[in-house]
Amino acid sequence: MKNAGRIATVLCLLSTPWLLGADGGCSGAPTPPPSDETVLGLSDLYLGNAPGQATCTASYGMVGYEPIADGRYPVFFFMHGTFGDYRDAFCDVHIKEMARRGFVAVALQYDNGLGLSCDELQRKAECTFGSTQASSAVARVCARPKADCARGIVVGGLSQGAAMAVLARDHNAAVRAAYALGASKLTDHDTTGAYSCGDAGRRALPVDRLRIIHGESDALSSLAQIVQLSGVSCPPEQHDCLQPDGSGYYTVLDSEAQDGNAGHCVSAYAPREDCAGNVFDVGWAPPAMNRWSLLPNLDWLASFADR
Repeated sequence: MKNAGRIATVLCLLSTPWLLGADGGCSGAPTPPPSDETVLGLSDLYLGNAPGQATCTASYGMVGYEPIADGRYPVFFFMHGTFGDYRDAFCDVHIKEMARRGFVAVALQYDNGLGLSCDELQRKAECTFGSTQASSAVARVCARPKADCARGIVVGGLSQGAAMAVLARDHNAAVRAAYALGASKLTDHDTTGAYSCGDAGRRALPVDRLRIIHGESDALSSLAQIVQLSGVSCPPEQHDCLQPDGSGYYTVLDSEAQDGNAGHCVSAYAPREDCAGNVFDVGWAPPAMNRWSLLPNLDWLASFADR
């Protein structure tokens, strides 16, 4: 097994100038890594789905890290929530930590506006993860010299990005597991919302390959919805519903949150709870090791890849 603590190298996978700035440079990329990491600037993009389109023709960017050591590695994709910036500190901490666990780890830009129906999300997920899409994010990253997608692809996301993560295996069987924060119920043609393409049994991702972190005061998602998505159920008073294999869900209580409010972005500390990672909750951010903290959740996710 490769050393999970190895130093990571930055990949600056740049998008086109109209996405990142007229200079075409790495403006807005993750914060430069510590001095013991070597920066490697690269340029790439993938073709995704744009609003109102049924095809994968819009250019989107990626930023990421990969291990310095020679070898080939499994792949991790992370997706921000609605209107979130894939280059912010929240995405950066996910991909950096996964690279340190021996992954080619990438944060994706995608059409994360208000296209939230199942039909719309499935189109986005197909363009991003589709195994038959020659210019998908998966195709581009898996073609990297250090990436070996046969060792496994794992995914994570927040909010709309969590929905993308839950649906990723519908479009690519190489996706082995998903970690979802602020997940909420998806709706399809049933306007009552009684059914969801992301529900356990209606998606390709098995129940034992999904782990959800949910905030007690999340105004965008109810516990009933989390139960439907996760496929597991515990008494309402039992906030820890993680199973022996690590799948299931954990409801972060308000009393566990640093600011007393376990909301949609449980990683954030008020008064700047903007989901961008400007101020992390100390109970979530490294080096915290609570059941709902980032590190143990990434450890669980990383366990599904061959390293």
